Amino acid sequence: MIWNDMERLLSKIATLYYIEGKTQKEIAEQLNLSPSKVFRILNEAKTMGIVQISIKQPIVSCNSLELEFERRFGLKEAIIVNVEQEDKDNLLSLLGQAACDYLKRIVTPADIIGISWGQTLYEMVKQLQPFGVEGTKIVQLVGGINNGQENIEAVELAKRLSQVFNSSPVLFYCPAVVANPEVKKGLLLDNNIKNVLEMSKNATIALVGIGTMEKESLLFKKGHLSSSWHSELLKRNAVGDVCMHFFKLDGTPCNEDLDDLIVGIELEDLKKIRTVICIAGGINKAEAILGALKAKIPKVLVTDKMTAEKILEIEAKGGGQ
Repeated sequence: MIWNDMERLLSKIATLYYIEGKTQKEIAEQLNLSPSKVFRILNEAKTMGIVQISIKQPIVSCNSLELEFERRFGLKEAIIVNVEQEDKDNLLSLLGQAACDYLKRIVTPADIIGISWGQTLYEMVKQLQPFGVEGTKIVQLVGGINNGQENIEAVELAKRLSQVFNSSPVLFYCPAVVANPEVKKGLLLDNNIKNVLEMSKNATIALVGIGTMEKESLLFKKGHLSSSWHSELLKRNAVGDVCMHFFKLDGTPCNEDLDDLIVGIELEDLKKIRTVICIAGGINKAEAILGALKAKIPKVLVTDKMTAEKILEIEAKGGGQ
């Protein structure tokens, strides 16, 4: 299956206008487009036959599900791809492409993009080629994890992303997790680290993944967080994390003393960023994604249809209450 973001956007705008009854100005504000572009897209939707007597949904479109997520969780936008989960590589690739297309739609030279780390973010960054926007600043949101997979490290992703925008990345040269609070206090005295943290607070867009509590997840598999921390977080009913900020299914934070060991953007600073784009998919991540949504971390969610349906199923059974 080939992802076609423009066809998805045509159908979504048509749905918002003709079925939801939104004005072109409201749609423009919601989707970060100019009113004139919304007008042109509506005309193009008619020309292409997407708008007839009813709205013709493209094969990869999940417009109704997207609108449900936007309403239920207060999202600026939900982007849900229709893909079989058995093919994990294809799932990650399509999630990356969808996030890539969204970023190209909203980013400007004046933006500051913060990025964390992970396989899905790597899939997005590797598909992003220069597209005429230059000068956008890139900042790393969390320290390094040194997991042996250099391509998914925050440092490497920030470097690759900065090449797209012909800019220089602002990087952490320290680990994401330190041995004790005194080490963190010492690192925070470093001017470079202070500058990175200050710039991350000023980010206008954040690109982040959502981690799970599975022992095979990156943080625990490579020992960045010890097995004792894994057990402790499970006792606290953690279901996942964003930028190493762990939360329960209802969105309640459960980092407590762990925050004293983490070098990166604070949770409240992350939540203040104008556009936080969370990219995550797969049934195994449903609880973690729901927890992140309940914590009100994402402003934009990129996920897949089966996972989205599982999230609604969990919530319907009282999960996250």
